Amino acid sequence: MAAVTVARRAWWRRWWWVVPIGMAIAGAGVWLIDSLWTSAGADRGLRVEAARTTFSVIVGLGGAATLALLVHRQVLQARDQTHREQVAVDAKRDADERRAQELFVKAVEQLGHDRAAVRIGALHALDALGQEHAHRRRAVMDVWCAYLRMPPTTTGAGELVPFGTEHQTKDLRIHAPWVIATLLPEDLRASVVADIATWPADELHVRDTAQRLIAGHLRDKSLEDGEEDLKTEPDGPFWGAMDVDLTGAHLHNLRFSSCRMNRAVFERAQFTGHTRFDRARFAADTDFEAATFNGGLTFDGAGFAATARFWRARFTGFSSFGARFDGQASFSETTFVGSTWFQGATFAGDVGFADARFSGLARFDGGEFAGDASFSNVRFEGRATWRGVKLAGRTSFYETHFAGDAIFEEGRFTGKTSFFGVTFAGLANFENARFLAKEPPSFSSTDFGGPLRLPQMDVDNLWWLRGGRIRLVFGHVLPAGWRAAPADGSPGRALEKVPDVQGASTGTTSNPDQGD
Repeated sequence: MAAVTVARRAWWRRWWWVVPIGMAIAGAGVWLIDSLWTSAGADRGLRVEAARTTFSVIVGLGGAATLALLVHRQVLQARDQTHREQVAVDAKRDADERRAQELFVKAVEQLGHDRAAVRIGALHALDALGQEHAHRRRAVMDVWCAYLRMPPTTTGAGELVPFGTEHQTKDLRIHAPWVIATLLPEDLRASVVADIATWPADELHVRDTAQRLIAGHLRDKSLEDGEEDLKTEPDGPFWGAMDVDLTGAHLHNLRFSSCRMNRAVFERAQFTGHTRFDRARFAADTDFEAATFNGGLTFDGAGFAATARFWRARFTGFSSFGARFDGQASFSETTFVGSTWFQGATFAGDVGFADARFSGLARFDGGEFAGDASFSNVRFEGRATWRGVKLAGRTSFYETHFAGDAIFEEGRFTGKTSFFGVTFAGLANFENARFLAKEPPSFSSTDFGGPLRLPQMDVDNLWWLRGGRIRLVFGHVLPAGWRAAPADGSPGRALEKVPDVQGASTGTTSNPDQGD
């Protein structure tokens, strides 16, 4: 009954205007007939003509009204058709959304299945869902990242494979740098081995699938071709730059080369195998705080548009950071085990390596530091090379320890530079280095324990070496007019200018008898 009432009301709302229009036509007809009939008087012929005219007018008005009714009816039918089509579209969209939501929930539930094949199928189901429904891609990416954040032992079942053994599982071979671990110093070896994950064999396949899907949808082909296009539209597999949260994730052989990310969080993440971020782009803050890399790592060609944090991270194996850092970069309290290359790296903002430790070769050759650079209390236990480095801001090596050779050949120091309290146990080579700041560099309380090679410059411009200490004088080749003299209160020798340099040779070899 209610439906009938609603239908009647709808009909009345559509056709209410017919009544006043009909009454207006009838009134106009009566008025016209009366006017014509009155004007015709007693003449019969005129009255007949008036009647004909009135009839014609009424017929015309009726035709116009009929035409208006037909047009209005056509408009109403068109509106009804549009409404029915929209209702059908909305119903289909709602059905698709319900189906997509059901598929999403089912796929998420299947990620907790005991069988690896079911979990892999769930990952691909989410992939297809994201491809079909662009507005769900953010949720799909979050689920994949959440899966990788869970420890492997809680997401997989089956045989546990200790990281570092070689285990053949179909096409995936598990490797680990156990050889590197055995070469570590005693104080680092136990902690590195303790962090080595125990992986379920079948779970490696699942995680490799999740990593490949994430990387595939973040990878911008224009970066691989070397023709970066910042206007690249997310089309096909590329979903555009997204936030990535892999806090505490366990990642094996991660390949994020040429990937675009907004905010990226890898805090406390554990990387095993070889990790690659070559040509990757980080548009927002990037956090690798306390992350652990057990294997090779490359950031060559990568770009960090905002702050990059590697504070307290640990790198075991070869690491290469030939990247560009446009914001601040922090490597404080970071441990580098194995060769570490910052060769060709560019730092547009301030960078800090305070309290970092380099156990192998450290290369900063050709690096460019536009902002302030702090290397305070850093320990270089191997050879450190800085050939051709450009340091434009304030640079501090406060109490840094070089256990091996330190090579600063052809370096360019534009800002204020301090080597206060630095210990050079091996060769300290400053040949062809240039200090261009108004204030000369400070070598106060610096210990030169190995051979010392100084830049070729006027003797009077070497006064800034005064205060340096030589603990092992034998073998030092000092510039003309300089000598190693006994220093009060120090077991070493102080560098000082000879009072009279006339007749001095181009170089003075220190007397081994003056040694300690």
